[in-house]
Amino acid sequence: MSGEKEFVGQGVSYCATCDAEFFKDQEIFVVGAGDQAIEESEYLAKFAKKINIVVLHDGGILDCNEVAAKNIKNNPKVSFIWNSTLAEIKGGEKVEEVVVKNVKTGALTTHTTKGVFFFIGMTPQTSLVKGLVEMNGHGYIHVNEKQETNLPGLYAIGDCTDNYLKQVITACGDGACAVVAAERYLTEEKQLAQILNDFDAKVAFIFFNPYESQDIDQATKFENALVEKYKVYRQDVSHQTVLFNQLKLNHTVVAALYEHGQLTKIINSIEELEK
Repeated sequence: MSGEKEFVGQGVSYCATCDAEFFKDQEIFVVGAGDQAIEESEYLAKFAKKINIVVLHDGGILDCNEVAAKNIKNNPKVSFIWNSTLAEIKGGEKVEEVVVKNVKTGALTTHTTKGVFFFIGMTPQTSLVKGLVEMNGHGYIHVNEKQETNLPGLYAIGDCTDNYLKQVITACGDGACAVVAAERYLTEEKQLAQILNDFDAKVAFIFFNPYESQDIDQATKFENALVEKYKVYRQDVSHQTVLFNQLKLNHTVVAALYEHGQLTKIINSIEELEK
């Protein structure tokens, strides 16, 4: 649509909780008829003087749930422009007018406004990594608490992920977490490469969880049993997960033995070491 991209941040918005206060006591336009559009319009009504909801459907038909539809229709600040869509957004440095088109008659009407909110879809732009990472049924990327996808070394943040709140402030937090996690990932990979590139060394990695008291005791027993023959490296799985994940381990305490840079054995218990 002409004017939409040009006026993003200058009157065009996609987030009521982010921008509602900028339109206090003003008349604004909302485009959409689904649950998100109607819920966001209810929120906008707390600030705006009047809200015009532009709906593609015939009069009275909304795509949201019945309770939300009833509530919004009873809101005195809200009016509907049925069988319509936005044809154009006009203005100078900021939004000043919208042109509404009736899809049945083709008639165009111009309205003065300073704000337009679009809520006509929540399809994430994740086709770039389709087939590479796990997603939910709507195309949002699954991530863990460190913003890691199931593909090692690939992180996702913001609205493309399956998080609960899709806001700039949460995306910034996601980004901070992902940057730190990615930095640690690269550092850990580099350290592992340095260790395993020493082909003359016999190396043992002991994986343990420091939040489990029995793990600490077990890890010490593993180390005492291995230290005479191997150069031992403890791997705290609450922070060091690269090798743990590469080996597809799912429990602690476990030891991975390497000779000449190659994995030779996985030890799951002290009893195995004593054999």
